[in-house]
Amino acid sequence: MLDCKVQIDLERQRPIMQEVDLITAFIVLLMAYGNVLNHASDSVLTLPAAYNPRYRVSSAYRSGSKRADGSQTRSDRNLIRDMGAPTPGRLLLALACACAVLHAATAGAAHETARQKTCAEAAFCVRQAAAATLHDAHPAAVGGAHAVEHGSLRVDVHRGQLYARLVHRGARDAPCLDFAATVLAGGAMRVEVRECGSPRRAFELPHDVLFAIPEPLPVRSFDGKPRFDANSSVVEADFMAAYTLVVWLSPFKFEVREKSDEKVVLAFNERSYLHYEHLRSRNESVIDYHSNIRREQFIVNVEHEGGGTASSNQNDENDDLEELLKRLNHGMWEEEFDGFIDSKPNGPTSVGFDLTFHGASHLYGLPEHAGPFSLKDTVQNLRDHFTNPYRLYNLDVPVYGLEAPMLGLYGSIAFALAHSERRSTGVLWLNPSEMYVDVAREDNRIFTHWIAESGVLDALIFLGPTPRAVSEQLTRYVGRPALPQRFATGYHQCRYSYMSETEVAEIDAGFNEHEIPYDVLWLDIDHSDGFQWFTWDPERFKDPVGMQHSLAKKGRKMVTIIDPHIKVDDRYQVYHEAKQLDLFVKKPNGVDDGVGDCWPGDSVWIDFVNPDARNFWSDQFSFEKYNKSTPTLYTWNDMNEPSFFTGPEITIPKDFRHLGAAVEHRDIHNAYGRLQQSATHAGHLLRSNGTDRPFVLSRSFFTGTQRYGAVWTGDNSATWGHLQASIAMILSVGISGITFVGADVGGFIGDTEPELFTRWMQAAAFQPFYRGHAVSGSKMREPWRFGEPYTTLNRAAIRERYIIAPYLYTLFWESHMTGAPILRPMMWEFPNDVRTFDIDNAAMLGSALLVHPVVHAGAQAVEVYLPPSHIWYDYATFDVMAQSSGQGKFSVPTPFDKIPVFIKGGSILVQRETNCSSLALCDGMPYSLIVALDEMGSATGTLYSDDGHSFQHQTDGKYLILDYSFASGTLESSSSRRTHRNPAEHQGHASAKQDFGAVPVEGITFVGVLGSPRAVIVDGRQRDGVTMDVHDIGADAVAVTVRGLAPYLRAGDHWRVQLVA
Repeated sequence: MLDCKVQIDLERQRPIMQEVDLITAFIVLLMAYGNVLNHASDSVLTLPAAYNPRYRVSSAYRSGSKRADGSQTRSDRNLIRDMGAPTPGRLLLALACACAVLHAATAGAAHETARQKTCAEAAFCVRQAAAATLHDAHPAAVGGAHAVEHGSLRVDVHRGQLYARLVHRGARDAPCLDFAATVLAGGAMRVEVRECGSPRRAFELPHDVLFAIPEPLPVRSFDGKPRFDANSSVVEADFMAAYTLVVWLSPFKFEVREKSDEKVVLAFNERSYLHYEHLRSRNESVIDYHSNIRREQFIVNVEHEGGGTASSNQNDENDDLEELLKRLNHGMWEEEFDGFIDSKPNGPTSVGFDLTFHGASHLYGLPEHAGPFSLKDTVQNLRDHFTNPYRLYNLDVPVYGLEAPMLGLYGSIAFALAHSERRSTGVLWLNPSEMYVDVAREDNRIFTHWIAESGVLDALIFLGPTPRAVSEQLTRYVGRPALPQRFATGYHQCRYSYMSETEVAEIDAGFNEHEIPYDVLWLDIDHSDGFQWFTWDPERFKDPVGMQHSLAKKGRKMVTIIDPHIKVDDRYQVYHEAKQLDLFVKKPNGVDDGVGDCWPGDSVWIDFVNPDARNFWSDQFSFEKYNKSTPTLYTWNDMNEPSFFTGPEITIPKDFRHLGAAVEHRDIHNAYGRLQQSATHAGHLLRSNGTDRPFVLSRSFFTGTQRYGAVWTGDNSATWGHLQASIAMILSVGISGITFVGADVGGFIGDTEPELFTRWMQAAAFQPFYRGHAVSGSKMREPWRFGEPYTTLNRAAIRERYIIAPYLYTLFWESHMTGAPILRPMMWEFPNDVRTFDIDNAAMLGSALLVHPVVHAGAQAVEVYLPPSHIWYDYATFDVMAQSSGQGKFSVPTPFDKIPVFIKGGSILVQRETNCSSLALCDGMPYSLIVALDEMGSATGTLYSDDGHSFQHQTDGKYLILDYSFASGTLESSSSRRTHRNPAEHQGHASAKQDFGAVPVEGITFVGVLGSPRAVIVDGRQRDGVTMDVHDIGADAVAVTVRGLAPYLRAGDHWRVQLVA
């Protein structure tokens, strides 16, 4: 018998389209024919890399599910047929195998060739750009667009709110706009503009989706009564004792100024780009709407100053006007892109506005893009609107390129951080529809123009004045990052796919054999029964509970993938129940389920906008419904942009409906994956009765995602360019509130070379989310697969992650409490050092460690900038990085075993030097401290500790905060626990001190000590068994390593260690 297997490299996240030609077909046929004649009992026909189309197959070959009679259908990886001896029939099978490959390739071509839409191809962007151009080119004709309606201005001093009704100066019949600016507690403002009485704009994401603080948001009163100028055309109101809100009534705009020197911080509608596309009948034209710029009026406005008409230019000017008016009418009720028709029953609904950051030199944020951390200008001058804007639209983007950094990727957060050495300011637009943002610099200010396809203008402004303050303000309102379980901060091993329990056991054993620690093993789509989520393949995963328990015995966890699309099959319980409850996204008619193509073939999508659907989804994670799941099984939400193989740009059509027919998908698109992740998070809480912290990884993200778990940068490539780009991408996402973020180590797509894999492993060891991942068909790349010296180097990199685990977990806690990024941009940590503003090839892990990864092949050295405001030490050797020129630049040799990491003077790090196979098995093992002294011979640091998995740190006060300080030759440990609010917290603290505080401190290394000490005094006495080793580190300083302290020092106690000179 012969199994003829055609293995196609069907990458789940689709590499760039390659041609399928007759050469490919011929090669496949020859390979199939050769395998058949050779009687290979389990032959695998694999296309050479040069010809591998790497396409998805059509649903006819994808399902791999069982028929009603129990027989197996064809699957995407294996077209199986029992064969006999070589006969003409076998040759026909070879031909059939080859045709299957071609069919798979060509069937997938419809969605494989999907490309991203540009502003010029998005009708709402074209219209908004035309409106802005009209304001720029003919300001007199447009007349400033909006003004405050007479008598509508109200100032509520107590609530810190200024309200006004805005009317269009050039179109008297245009609907009005309601404007409100509200001062919020903690240094933020809320700016809201909504169309007056607009029923079709009624849907907005619920408050608890957008905000982490219940309604009403906390406000801060104005500092006193408002002031009006002599003509009552400008109103001013002071707030926060530091700022003044200045509002111009006609034309309408507002500024926030610093009260001390009246310098403008930011300006809203400075260029009069506020543009709401109002509700209208289908036959109403924009020309009527802009009645004040009819041709005859326009001609008057282009006359020469001498009074004569500019006849030589008049025709051109009139042509320009006609073109602008055409653009203002473009695609209002229907548009086409790549053969897909987007119906628009609500007509044009876009919103646009301008915001100018005065005094700013750099702008950051607007994730997710594969570009530099410091955002580049998208136009050359302020009148070139949207020639190459940043796009925010969540998409399944395969092998995203690095040559078009403005294109959107898997997640979208409409957040920008403006910065100069003087101050930082941020803005967040709470709008989940497709968006474009223009950026331009002019005259010591940064101009931004924001447009969204639908929704309302509801934005938060964060006044800083530092990056740290902006992060705190941002996450105060949209949510602090969740504190993960400790295991989630370790190393994760993933592949598309580990195909069986046997392979899982082999991978787990490989880590043990090579003494490489890891915490989580991941299963991709093939673990399921025919891509039916919440199920297990009955043949390859016969004992999932035993498999999970085997990992759990070693302190390890498992993660399975759960996508938002549901296979259309009445025998599938999840589909059957959701269908009966009417919980799927609908077609444009609002009645029929929106069937499309994804992994199972015909699929439908859970309507996560519907609270009932979210509750249904959460229920699926119960141990009763998710059969053979255990408490150590966690979740990966993938494909949740959402990916929709047969849709425009491989996503759900915008005119599909949510909540029955109430809401178009265009209105909520970017929030879809965020809503799935929150429902998954809720499901994890339900299954544990609220006792176990969830772990949920999501590919798609939106504002607030950080409340529910981690994200990663999607389907990157095994290239040096993607390694380099990953740093800037992680930094951009991190400052936008989602601090638990990482990139697939080694690059997901393609075969990674050994040097690249090791350098990536070294870089990611100091990043928040640490996961190795690889696509189907690529070479196995677990950390030992490349042999020596790479196994040793990869082991060392991962072990370094486990050594710094206490420090890293403390950073996750700090992020949970304050919103501070875990991996921090240099400018975030050194906001007054202009030389850090453009750095995105290095970053700070917390405030203590500067990491400068090697991101180029064969690099013998890296040039590192170490801010001269501090002393720096080499992390591996403790050598002083001597400042020779005062410019802070160093050429650091980078042999293959070198990770360029540096400790900032003044820092204290808590580590664990013991080799543990998982973080759970590290519990109770001794700590060690690194005390790196600053210029004054001082240092401080903090350790946070709890049980690493429950919510008792919140409910019972069961946690420890240990503060360390070194001054005048003495290191002191103390606790900075908050005052106990109740007896339960007091008991929790006592329990934490007993459970976590009993961990011994074995060693302390003092770095940067001037002169060699004679002795070590521990709590006032010299102690038996305590040893001291001193070695020179340059600049007349030494490193002193003290060991043997474990019998005398416990982490939770108050103690002192003194170096006696």
